[in-house]
Amino acid sequence: MKSIKTLQTLALAALSATLVGCGTTCLDSPVKNEPAKQVAVNKAQSDTFHFAFDKSSLSTEDKAQLKKYVETLKENPEMKVSIEGYTDKQGREGYNNALGMRRAQVIATYLESKGIDRSRINLKSFGAENPANAAETEEAYAQNRRAEVWFE
Repeated sequence: MKSIKTLQTLALAALSATLVGCGTTCLDSPVKNEPAKQVAVNKAQSDTFHFAFDKSSLSTEDKAQLKKYVETLKENPEMKVSIEGYTDKQGREGYNNALGMRRAQVIATYLESKGIDRSRINLKSFGAENPANAAETEEAYAQNRRAEVWFE
């Protein structure tokens, strides 16, 4: 787990990286009318939260980590968070998509319960798409049952 200071540094770097340019020219450019430079990075991942098979509940350790995120979000009211839910490939597509959303939602609900406005939270379920580990073993399946939190 990253320290709150590291998390804040990553999050602030992600925020400043969202500035993709300043139109066709940059006022602070040393050369007038120089094209703005594009920045590829626009969000910073914080941590991955893992879940048991067919579950979407947070552990005590998860809540402790999320409490730190709440502090960071309260200190940076312009910051937003995206939460992406995933599953292993066992199960039907529709069920996995719903389970991935429940995993993302449980994190969002925790953040909201601590005072983070829902408008700052974006949720997405990928279900079994984009596995962290494509192997077909129980260890790989466990790695894929997750939610990823990204600061924007």
